[in-house]
Amino acid sequence: MFNLLSVSSIAQEKDSLKQLSHEKRLIGRFYFSKKYTTLQFKSDDHQTFKYRPSTTLNMGVGATYKWATLNLAYGFDFLNPNRKTKGNTQYLDLQFHTTFSNKFIIDGFGEFYRGFATKLEKNEPYYLRPDIRVNVVGAEIMKVMNNNHFDIRPPTMSHYINQYSGYSILLGSEIIVGSIMGDSSLVPVRLGTDPSFSYDKVFFTKIAPSIGVGFKLVILKHFILDGGVSTALALGYTKTDFTNGNTFTEFYFKPDFNIRLFAGIMLGNWNIGCSLFNQRTRFLSNNKNSSINMDIGNMRFVISYRINHN
Repeated sequence: MFNLLSVSSIAQEKDSLKQLSHEKRLIGRFYFSKKYTTLQFKSDDHQTFKYRPSTTLNMGVGATYKWATLNLAYGFDFLNPNRKTKGNTQYLDLQFHTTFSNKFIIDGFGEFYRGFATKLEKNEPYYLRPDIRVNVVGAEIMKVMNNNHFDIRPPTMSHYINQYSGYSILLGSEIIVGSIMGDSSLVPVRLGTDPSFSYDKVFFTKIAPSIGVGFKLVILKHFILDGGVSTALALGYTKTDFTNGNTFTEFYFKPDFNIRLFAGIMLGNWNIGCSLFNQRTRFLSNNKNSSINMDIGNMRFVISYRINHN
């Protein structure tokens, strides 16, 4: 998998950012990552269950020089020995997370999944649904309001050695369009006694203003917690097709929550840590309280090093 991410340096502001700049250095990294798109169903009477894909744990390498980043990763078989027992999901996951000129956070994604699994009972094999298909595209852009004094990028992606804590208000908007489809009811028959669960297709779209806070907590100059949390009051539309031929359409307002976190250790030019990005979309599936939560995300463990190429 190839990812081309662009960032812009801001060396002229290093005094106001209170950080040490090494923008002429190449950043190399080794990492493990796992992407996902999960579906949680909730019925009128609060029954819940979750479909998960069997995405691969990937191992990769990457590099950042000035404004450009290239990552290359692959899900080797020895890292995923039991994947087929969980459904062997076929998928194309195109996630894009970057910061432009330290002023804007830009997230984009195209999620194309076929095949999910769930556990109906703890001691039973996975219940497999190779027919369920999820297709989603979306984007979010947020302005870092305090960008002259705050660098929101994690140390594994930044040309700055972080020395001080800080925060900033984030303002922006997002848009998402997608569908969830199956050859039969999306909910297993064993759980589908509630008529509000008996649907096989859901089409949805949302547009939302977003507000949040970005933060960086540096402890003893070597430990760092970095990230951002935001909420969006979404104006959404859903169209649900039921297995009995009925159709439900609805406009709604519903808050969503996004999170990005990095926790790690800074050792001079070495940086080691774990990161999480999760974008949640919630939408109604009937005219009562039945709903679906869709989480799109990426988890990583990263080791990076700033290389002096001079």
